[in-house]
Amino acid sequence: MHMVGGSPIYNADFSYWTSTTALDGWTATTTTVTQERSSVNLALSETSAKLGTAAGYLALNGMWKRYLSDFKEQSLTFYCLVKSSAASNARINLYNGSDNYSAYHSGNGNWELLHVEVSTTETDTDIEPRLYIDTTSDAYFNLPFI
Repeated sequence: MHMVGGSPIYNADFSYWTSTTALDGWTATTTTVTQERSSVNLALSETSAKLGTAAGYLALNGMWKRYLSDFKEQSLTFYCLVKSSAASNARINLYNGSDNYSAYHSGNGNWELLHVEVSTTETDTDIEPRLYIDTTSDAYFNLPFI
């Protein structure tokens, strides 16, 4: 059922939640996150993260993103399956002290594999996967991986 085994991103299949509005290992900023288990909104794992109600992002927590520091000084590609019915709404970001955004989801209501490539350096302050919505329209995210 899963596309990636042993992803370096903690809880990449979104299977661990402390409640239906708290994704374990991830923090929502400004927006809300909700556990989604409806089959129409699932891609390659049994649970998607639904972001909605306000523009904002979902980011990997500090205690888990430290494992990504082993990738410093490498070129990384961050991928995530994304579904949205609104154009210029959903995208991903591999933050390394600077924002590095993917292109937006087209807004066609289908799953699209978004990606962004980042060349990291030893002096990067962070390697933090972020999932964004830029409007109040809902978007679904599934199985982020590097």
